[in-house]
Amino acid sequence: MKISEIAKCIETIAPLNIQESWDNCGLLVGHPDDDVSKILLCLDITEDVLQEAISEKCDLIISHHPMIFFGLKKIYTNSLVYKAIQNKIAVYCAHTNIDSAHFGVSTILGEKLGLKNLRALKKNAVDENYGMGVVGEFETALSELVFLDLVKKTCQIPFVKHSRLSGKPIKTVALCGGGGSELREDAIAQNADTYVSSDFKHFEYHTINTPLLLVDAGHFETEQFAVDILYSEISKNFPNLVIVKTKTNNNPVFYR
Repeated sequence: MKISEIAKCIETIAPLNIQESWDNCGLLVGHPDDDVSKILLCLDITEDVLQEAISEKCDLIISHHPMIFFGLKKIYTNSLVYKAIQNKIAVYCAHTNIDSAHFGVSTILGEKLGLKNLRALKKNAVDENYGMGVVGEFETALSELVFLDLVKKTCQIPFVKHSRLSGKPIKTVALCGGGGSELREDAIAQNADTYVSSDFKHFEYHTINTPLLLVDAGHFETEQFAVDILYSEISKNFPNLVIVKTKTNNNPVFYR
């Protein structure tokens, strides 16, 4: 199996041209003609994840977040890039292109929450057939507290940060997996009762003049299902290829 075949599979559902302008998706380490026999899927590539790939004898890591975001001027021997090359492990990233895909990070989170009639929160600037975030509705409105408990259960976290409760029932939900604070105004424009994402700034929680319940469910937690999307798509197209999900919990945020 060639890397180019696997890349084509991913890019069929998440083309590289729909990634955000600041992003760095695609093949970051390796060559399209390199052979692949085993893939490790992860959200972030850390020292522990790379060591796991080495131990598992993987020749390709596919991550959600790019291992290389900016241009490199130096590569030290203790860097992740150097170690990946040294161990002949290729690296491919599917980040904001899979965020904006039809069955992307926000879509799968919306489905897990039980939302119906999902559509894009903000259409992609390059191709309006794709979009960042989703908006959907519950068949029956939930109270704010029941909704917050549902988010915690779905994202597998002990608590969430949220803005002031107003007592308004939650029917229309906007959400964006990962850091989606810039789409807060889009959620308001879509007449959402709540907006679920992460990485909000302090002032954004002051929603007293808007009808929006702002919910921060964590960056890692709202994007964790990216690995499931990649696993489903690649295994469906290449049933004989060995694909493993990382066993390393590399969420950098802890709770107590």
